[in-house]
Amino acid sequence: MAKNPLFGSQRESAGSETWEKYHYQYHWALFTIISLYIEDKEFAVFMELHEDVVLSDSLDQNEAKFDFNQVKTSDGAFTEHALVIKKKSGKTVLGKLLGNVANKTYADKVKSINLVATNSFSLDLKDPDVNLEKITLNDLEDGLKKRITEALKTELSITEVPETISFVIPELQEKGFQNTVIGKISQMVAEKYPGSYCDATQIYRLLIDELGRKGMITTDYIEWEDVLKKKSLTSASLTIAVNTYTNLKDDDQTNSAFSEICEELGLKTLSKTGLRKSFNRYKLQKIGARDTRQIDISRNIISAIKSNIGSAGDDFKTFLDIVASSVDVKIKEMLNTELDLHAAIICEYIINSHE
Repeated sequence: MAKNPLFGSQRESAGSETWEKYHYQYHWALFTIISLYIEDKEFAVFMELHEDVVLSDSLDQNEAKFDFNQVKTSDGAFTEHALVIKKKSGKTVLGKLLGNVANKTYADKVKSINLVATNSFSLDLKDPDVNLEKITLNDLEDGLKKRITEALKTELSITEVPETISFVIPELQEKGFQNTVIGKISQMVAEKYPGSYCDATQIYRLLIDELGRKGMITTDYIEWEDVLKKKSLTSASLTIAVNTYTNLKDDDQTNSAFSEICEELGLKTLSKTGLRKSFNRYKLQKIGARDTRQIDISRNIISAIKSNIGSAGDDFKTFLDIVASSVDVKIKEMLNTELDLHAAIICEYIINSHE
């Protein structure tokens, strides 16, 4: 199994054990991944794993790069003093943020280190006339940048401060953030699945509860697959959540075609029920196709279908067997059972016949 690149003792367990105190940061994480989903990005989000919110840009352990985000809902704008001079529990705000990355085994995989603050920042910029949502170290006035970097070097006993530190003003406002996230879900469904209907509130509840459960887990996982499954919410799992409470435009047509194929295969009620469960499970994974594993499965099955069209005349059962035998062995292993393989072939055949 692939090793977990983020493996290591977690920074603290208090945040995981009392996650309700950090309600906004969970909603900020959900708002952020919904935006990524709209853009067809692959992702995994981890709550309370080394940092408040850690985002991975891939589900592939070898490709994944991470954004570390510390999320603050402070009473006032962050000043230089609040960032690197005022200490809490022996660490400054930026010292704690950078300390979660500096000299760690995963440091070279971290592409950005962000302080996300709802009440903005009061920092001198090189260009005082600009109004930025994301402020990098290079955007700071030279003297301020030097003072901040020198303070961090001293606090953390490091020789270099990464240029990937940024100060982010979130799009999600602190007031009414729950309704804003629900509205974002409605927007997402409207953009991704035009003409479909969804229960945005149910999708929201499912996702925010899942984030909460994952955030409370304090176990450290050596294997990447384990930390993905048990500690993260991924683009693949978001697809399933969305489609669970969304009436897709072509659902009736797809279900009708599935029933016709079952009749042609001569399936009895129990066999048909088992196949339908597997079919629906695959369809939920198929729609959206942001998971590289799912994309590989889909491409291989579609290729096998196209290569064998007409090979069995009008006999769909024979056609199904021929296609199944043409699917790569590694794809069959991913699908686990022959029933799952047949369901996936039927689903791809129906969907691609309608396109």
